[in-house]
Amino acid sequence: MIIVRILRKQNDLLGFDIKGHAGEEEAGENIVCAAVSSAAHMAINTITDVIHAHAQVYVDPDGALFARIISGYNQSCNDVLKGLESHLVEISKEFPHAISIRTEEII
Repeated sequence: MIIVRILRKQNDLLGFDIKGHAGEEEAGENIVCAAVSSAAHMAINTITDVIHAHAQVYVDPDGALFARIISGYNQSCNDVLKGLESHLVEISKEFPHAISIRTEEII
């Protein structure tokens, strides 16, 4: 199962942490994993390369992805992360056995 943590501070989304695998297929052959990975990379690339916010990003060799905005945060960053959250929620509705999403308040 893919585990998604959306990182929130009050009303602002600041990042995410994604771990796990959606099913029995080999890495790289699962449509849910591919959809989640693609959406997450698009979100962080938009935040860092288009909006020019600075983010701490870590991609584990096993595919886990952590991203947290550390400076340059603005409403556009929040909008991108809300879009990612919405997209992942829709994926979880279609594949509830494959993805779990929770929001975590950070300090």
